[in-house]
Amino acid sequence: MKIALVSVCPDERQRRFLDIAWSGWAEYAKRHGLPIQVVEDPPVPEHVFWGRFFLLEMPEFRAFDAILHLDNDIFVNPEAPSIVEQWTPEKFASVDERAQWRWDARQVRDYYDYYDLPLSAEECETALVLNGGVFLMHRGHLPFFRDLYARWKSHVAALTVSRTKANHLKFVADQPHVSLAVQRAGISQPLDMRFNRLWWSWSTRGGERSEWPMKIYAKSVQLLGRVLPRRMLRPFARFGADQWKRILTDNYFVHAAGSKSPVALHDFDQGPRREPQ
Repeated sequence: MKIALVSVCPDERQRRFLDIAWSGWAEYAKRHGLPIQVVEDPPVPEHVFWGRFFLLEMPEFRAFDAILHLDNDIFVNPEAPSIVEQWTPEKFASVDERAQWRWDARQVRDYYDYYDLPLSAEECETALVLNGGVFLMHRGHLPFFRDLYARWKSHVAALTVSRTKANHLKFVADQPHVSLAVQRAGISQPLDMRFNRLWWSWSTRGGERSEWPMKIYAKSVQLLGRVLPRRMLRPFARFGADQWKRILTDNYFVHAAGSKSPVALHDFDQGPRREPQ
């Protein structure tokens, strides 16, 4: 089976994150024989996140049977084992968030309720919250996602304009719809949590402590980096850089989801950047 490691980078901001993460990606891909494809003009441009599920329809993926998709704010431990060896190709594979935040059945229900996806009592106890930052899908899944996307568009079209404009991000989110749909269809495969460890969950011990001290520190490093030479900033940033080393040692893929400030902490003592495409 021929599998590509893929990221979608439709704008300069996204490409900048990938440039910073690139050295880990390149080493990991080389170790496991995965060609890397960076897509800057994705399908479904009006809904970029949904377009990730249709990459295998693009001409440049004609020779591939499947993709390993990583968001561009995923940082990779080059020594991580092969994620592909954990995968059953008939399944759509991704990581369940619940354990990272210690969610109970009520919190899972509230998550899906927020996106107008009511669960049955049984589903509240068993439903996963699959994170779309890392996923494996086979070409055979394309018809399923085409149907799901069409149903999602019909759902959003039936809503009032005032409602969708009032909370735009809620009504463009693909993750909850995909998460629930693949489970109900019986094609989901939860992966080891270490293949998509959420930065803020690790930093706050799953929400046990406040995230603000680290956020303020990370943002300070980010802002100071715009005006100070790296040699002056390095002592201040050392703590954050060491935090990244720890989390990458303990995990396989680390996701800077929820806040991008920690990326500035990672951006010290790194290897060569990605060459322009």
